[in-house]
Amino acid sequence: MLNREERKLLHHKSKQPTLGRGKPDNKEGFEGDISYRKIQGSGTVQYIKQDGSWVAMSSSGKFPPSRSIVKSSGSSAGVTVHLKLNGLSSDDHEQYVLVDGTRAFGGNWTNAGRTIADLGIVTTADINGGTIDGVTLGTNSAVTQAVVDNINLNGATIGHTDDTDLMTLADGSVTFTGSTVIPTADINGGTIDGTTIGASSHTTIKGTTIDATTDFTIGGLVITDGAIDDSGTLTIDGASGVNIQEHGTNVINIDTDRYIYFHAYGQTLFQKYAINNSSDKYHFTSGKADYKQNLSFICHEFSSTSFNNYS
Repeated sequence: MLNREERKLLHHKSKQPTLGRGKPDNKEGFEGDISYRKIQGSGTVQYIKQDGSWVAMSSSGKFPPSRSIVKSSGSSAGVTVHLKLNGLSSDDHEQYVLVDGTRAFGGNWTNAGRTIADLGIVTTADINGGTIDGVTLGTNSAVTQAVVDNINLNGATIGHTDDTDLMTLADGSVTFTGSTVIPTADINGGTIDGTTIGASSHTTIKGTTIDATTDFTIGGLVITDGAIDDSGTLTIDGASGVNIQEHGTNVINIDTDRYIYFHAYGQTLFQKYAINNSSDKYHFTSGKADYKQNLSFICHEFSSTSFNNYS
């Protein structure tokens, strides 16, 4: 039997666990030694030295990377180098996904609440829900067709899912088919061909030159090339007189006093033959040629004393 003092001395001689940070080096300690180490990401780890290597036995957090293999002699040792493991090429865990892509997922994969920083290149995807934000489509390879609600985009055509070619896009032009309604438009150039303007609702048309190949029709008035026709009474009203010209020269002039002047001379003359006639009171006849002054009038005559008078 050991007395108290002998037991105390024996206790002091026994090996005490050591404390430190990081995994102990295999050059430290002796066989059977125990060391407690602070390991980042694993908390406090208990190591024991076996067969010249420190082996992790327990941890207050995530267990540090370590493998144990059984030797033929029945003893075990820690292995820290991955390439030293046996059977790495054996595929006996079919529940794992292989890095070479030869084994697909066997079921639905849920990653809710997590973020994939970079998914890389996905050659084929079928997305049936969720949201897609901050994405550029077709940067490296064009999107061949896209359907958004009832809008169909396919190649150079844009349309409704029931009428897919309502718009055709080209370099510098857009071609519309079917019926196109534009409530308000500001057209600053170009041409409008084969179009009826104002068929359902009409308003003012303004322009510097408005040409018609057939006619202008305003109510019963029809203006065609070389003719003005009206199904009713045609009224020509000028606030300061009326001029009827032939090739830029006045032929008939009506002034504000309602005097009618007939101009039969090509040159400019002061003799303006005026006829102011009331059909219920006066009658007149004229000769064959005005330049011979061959005039015969049965009328009331008024002439200015400033010019030569003929009656």
